[in-house]
Amino acid sequence: MDLHAEQRTDRLLTELSARYDLKASFLGKLRPLAHCVLHEPFDAERRVMMMEELAEACERDQILRDESERAQAAAQDFVARLKTLLRVLEEKRREMKDRS
Repeated sequence: MDLHAEQRTDRLLTELSARYDLKASFLGKLRPLAHCVLHEPFDAERRVMMMEELAEACERDQILRDESERAQAAAQDFVARLKTLLRVLEEKRREMKDRS
């Protein structure tokens, strides 16, 4: 394998990772695509378009991870509030039962 080509691919992936805080598993899946974009015989216009699409895919991954984290936090908050509500309702039920 061409060491220069691999180093170029590594540099691109490092830049994308720094810009979009990519996870190692996603980077592993991007490597063959990044290598292809950098080293296959495309014309300059096509290569630029493909690089932009690669960056957009990384940005979408970051957005999806951020949205997933927010959704998970909201779900955890919902469950915590629901548990509190159930505990309060159970206390009220006991109070009413004790009064009877």
